[in-house]
Amino acid sequence: MNPAILPELERLLPERGYFVEVGAYDGESHSLTCALADKGWSGEYFEPVPEYYERCKKRHEQNDVGVHNLAIGDGSEITLNVNGELTSSKSYVAEVFANAGWTVDEHLLEHFQFVVAHNE
Repeated sequence: MNPAILPELERLLPERGYFVEVGAYDGESHSLTCALADKGWSGEYFEPVPEYYERCKKRHEQNDVGVHNLAIGDGSEITLNVNGELTSSKSYVAEVFANAGWTVDEHLLEHFQFVVAHNE
């Protein structure tokens, strides 16, 4: 979050609140909620890549937040295409990464890291 907007946020937002951030990465870089957590808000961070989940958990160990290592999908497993901060389960996105010359690592998430979404 851009530190220049913090004074405006403090003026507009309540002192306490609750947030959810999906795709939290390290819990700080590109985060829209990191400053809120540091201010005392509670919330939940969801990050499917184990390495980034650990970074997020460490970053927010003093904050009133939950940090969860899981992904949401519609099957029994999911392959994530990871290029640093950019992660996607879509194969065409991995193709775009590769065509741009970026290194793409595949992470196959096991069932304990995966929540099946049901359409009812």
